[in-house]
Parts: sequence; C-alpha cells; structure tokens
Amino acid sequence: MPTRLDQLLEAIHPDRTRKVIERRADEAIISFHVDTNTVQDGIRFHDILCDFARHFDRHIRRLPAQIAIPDGMAWQRAVDLLRKAYGRHGDAAAFEIARSTSLEGGLYSVLKQMARHGAREQVEREIELRVEAFCRSLTAEEYLAAGSEYLEKHGHLIPAEMKQGYAGRVRLNLPDLLKQHHRAQDTLSRVGDALP
Repeated sequence: MPTRLDQLLEAIHPDRTRKVIERRADEAIISFHVDTNTVQDGIRFHDILCDFARHFDRHIRRLPAQIAIPDGMAWQRAVDLLRKAYGRHGDAAAFEIARSTSLEGGLYSVLKQMARHGAREQVEREIELRVEAFCRSLTAEEYLAAGSEYLEKHGHLIPAEMKQGYAGRVRLNLPDLLKQHHRAQDTLSRVGDALP
C-alpha cells in the first residue's frame, strides 16, 4: 500500500504536472484566435496580449473562468511573461517580433513564448503548493519519518555527502528535497521524451 510520501511523489510526477499543464498551454494557443500573425498597431498589440493572458491563465487553471481580469492586471501578467521570455524590455522586443513574420515568427511566436513561460511558472507553483501542503500536514515525528522513508527509497538520487550519519540536512529540508526530486524526475522525463 502506498504511503503518503509515495502518493505525493506520484502526484508531483511530471506526467501529472508538467505534461498536463503543457498540454493545457498548447490547447490555449490553439484555441486563441487572431486574424493575423503581424500587428503594426501598439494598441491592438496590447489588446491581443491582454486577451491572451486572460485566456491562457483560465485555460491552465491559474484563474477561475468566472473572474473578470481588468486590462491593467492582464497587461502586467503579459509583460511579466514577456520579460521572462525576452528579457528586461520583453514587451518592446515582443512588439518588434509581432510586427514582422520574418523576425522570429511574428505574433504567434510571441504567444507561444508567453505560453511556454507561463506553463513553466504554473508547474513550479503547483509543485510548491502540493509539497508545502504535504509537509505542513505532518507532525514532527511524521516529518522526520518521511525524510527517513525518502532516504530509504530514493537515497540513490542524493549526493553521498548529504546522506552521511544522521543525514540531518536531508531530513530537515524535506520540502526542498521533494521539489528537487520533482526537478530530477522532470529532467529524466524530458531526456526520455527526446529519445527515439
């Protein structure tokens, strides 16, 4: 019978987190309709990105569908994603890309970059919430026992110097350890996906 730790590790596996959210992000891009791949007008660009930010966040279930998001908040969300994708002046860089299809793919490319970074952010957020909720639900004894159980079952994934003696660093930093476990699984999953 799976333990609570086993259930958590299964729940944060990339097949149940990253792949699901990336699929939703892809669906958000596909279901968002724009009539052109180039935008010359800054106001139209702003409006399209605000609409996409709302559409995307609802599609990946970051926000409930019934919440109305004002333009200012939607634009800030879009700018945050653009800065993750294109750097400090991401909004200006994205507008230049959206003005020409020959320059890095036009508007569609900008939307894909927003979705990629938004999906990554949502995966991290979900992992953080699940791990923190799990750790907060444990008593002190259960917390230490979960650390010991992790070491017993998955200790081969941890550097040897961290497992010596009592392995206090590992056992006391359980949330960080579980998040790193997800990242390691995600890396292995991506390598496996890339193999023919």
